[in-house]
Amino acid sequence: MSKSRKNLAFSQNLSIYSSITIKEVNIMDLKARRSLFEKAFAFQDDEQYDKAIEELNKVLHIDPNFVEAHYLMGNVYNLMGNTDKAVLSYEKVLRIDPMHSKAKYMLDLLVDEGKGTPEILEDRKKCENAEVYFCNGVESFNTKNYEKAIEAFRKAIEISPEHHQAYYNLGVIYYYTGDMKRAQDFWKKALDYDPKNPKVFLNLGILAYKNGKIEEAVSFWEKVAVDKIPLAQVYCNLGVVYSERGETKKAKEYLSKALDCNPNYELVKDNLKQIM
Repeated sequence: MSKSRKNLAFSQNLSIYSSITIKEVNIMDLKARRSLFEKAFAFQDDEQYDKAIEELNKVLHIDPNFVEAHYLMGNVYNLMGNTDKAVLSYEKVLRIDPMHSKAKYMLDLLVDEGKGTPEILEDRKKCENAEVYFCNGVESFNTKNYEKAIEAFRKAIEISPEHHQAYYNLGVIYYYTGDMKRAQDFWKKALDYDPKNPKVFLNLGILAYKNGKIEEAVSFWEKVAVDKIPLAQVYCNLGVVYSERGETKKAKEYLSKALDCNPNYELVKDNLKQIM
């Protein structure tokens, strides 16, 4: 075993999605968020709506509570003629900012015009009920009541089968309770509904790495790197792998990218010192 492999630390901290606490966003994340948001806006103006939605999903992976991203997503879905998803996006805006006048106006307009109103009302009710169970699951997870959290997240999925965040959170719980097979299954299920979720790729890579499947781990992490999503843990772990392979230059490159994402990432700073 080489010196670098012996000394470098691997990042394997997992966190759940939460609709209760606001995610902290660092300065580099804010820059990336703004850049992706501007790209989404440009795609909307060019009527490339699918690409706009793709960029907005990247934005919301960085900051799930970015109100204007949810609002723009509602506008894009409305332009695509997908009224149901537009309504759900505007409702997400109002859950974060109940005083958002533009979202209120658009929501009232869509419902008043009767565009699929029965279906919209049914979806709204389901969404609200699923969110109650989801929030209960988050609270139970935070108090380490994993059995109750599992029950709540499963109930959210029963009501809303496309609730990818609930699938993701179940994967995290099973990972922490030692059931790696179920963790993997639920993360892969989350990808069915959110195919480019960088946190899922991060976690699947961690799981593969811990099982000695290094190439598989790298393939998961490089999917995030290719999309240029600023997830510091991914770049940290790629740096560790390339250091283990003796590719010091590439290891430094990825560790430096990790610091660009999070300048206060002490684990990365320590790793860089080991290979300088």
